[in-house]
Amino acid sequence: MNNLKSLLFLLPGVVLLIAGTLLCFDPALKFPGAEQQLRNQKNKLTRLAESINKGKLENQKLSAELKMMPEIRKGSVSLTADGSIVLRERLDNATAKSQILIRTVGDIQKRVIAEESLMLYEVTFTAECTLKEFITLVSEFENNSPRVYWRNLTLRPNISHEDNELLILSGTVAIVALEAENE
Repeated sequence: MNNLKSLLFLLPGVVLLIAGTLLCFDPALKFPGAEQQLRNQKNKLTRLAESINKGKLENQKLSAELKMMPEIRKGSVSLTADGSIVLRERLDNATAKSQILIRTVGDIQKRVIAEESLMLYEVTFTAECTLKEFITLVSEFENNSPRVYWRNLTLRPNISHEDNELLILSGTVAIVALEAENE
């Protein structure tokens, strides 16, 4: 009995030796619970890979948006003054240079485009002009800073005028403004 007790410390080594030998001869031998653990780890890896792919797609979308930012900044105004004043000045200057007769001007609307720092100021107006004056107006809007964008435009003949050269212009124009970030 004493001999048996002295050999008891060898039991874990013998069990491992037998298990190792069985694995060498039959690699398809399955340990209890190992298959489930492998399946769980595989599912975790699959979810992680899907999450990484989703993150990559979001990163590509954000990168595309950020690539457009220099173009937006180039055509926008960085505001230290009120954006409505800047838009009104641009409209007045452009119509004066093109000699367009403004009939009505609506209230200037302010819209948030992105995260409280990118704003859109827009105004609706109607005017009478010739085609040449209209082309001059469009040129003034596009070639000066801040750029004025057309939100909508309707150009129709003025049938009440005798020579039919006058056009009635109805449109909404806007500027993009980057407001100073609060520090």
